[in-house]
Amino acid sequence: MADLEFQDAYLGSAARLLTDAASEIQSNRSMPMLNADSYTGIGGTVGSFMRAAGIAAEALSDAAGEGAASVAGVMSASTMIENEISQALGPGFTN
Repeated sequence: MADLEFQDAYLGSAARLLTDAASEIQSNRSMPMLNADSYTGIGGTVGSFMRAAGIAAEALSDAAGEGAASVAGVMSASTMIENEISQALGPGFTN
């Protein structure tokens, strides 16, 4: 079984990309008001779809933000563990 390895460069990149994605989604959330009256009577369905799309975008933005926070937490915990191990091993060992 392969060992799971977290590299700070990859984690940092993931956190930045998730943060950027959350910001991009939030800044592009405006949707035009749509009067979807039609001859076929699908206006209510189209309106419901547009509201659902807005809710989905908000949920996706929240998830990206939470993902970025989780990655930052992993990086912080990793640094703390490395420091504790280094201190426990004493001089000559560094992280």
